[in-house]
Amino acid sequence: MDEETRNGIFEPFFTTNFQGRGMGMAAVSGIVKNHDGGIYVDSELGKGTVVQIYLPALEDFSRG
Repeated sequence: MDEETRNGIFEPFFTTNFQGRGMGMAAVSGIVKNHDGGIYVDSELGKGTVVQIYLPALEDFSRG
């Protein structure tokens, strides 16, 4: 994606579709941040985009 698109992907209601409603990546970003995680985007125009989501590990409390 180009730089202008990449700079807007986490904005509420941002979309590249004419009829789209947005909120996709803004919602993802909010959820990840609320869980003390991080989200990183690496994109090369004409080659593709990689989105990496990092969430903190938790201890397994399910075992008694």
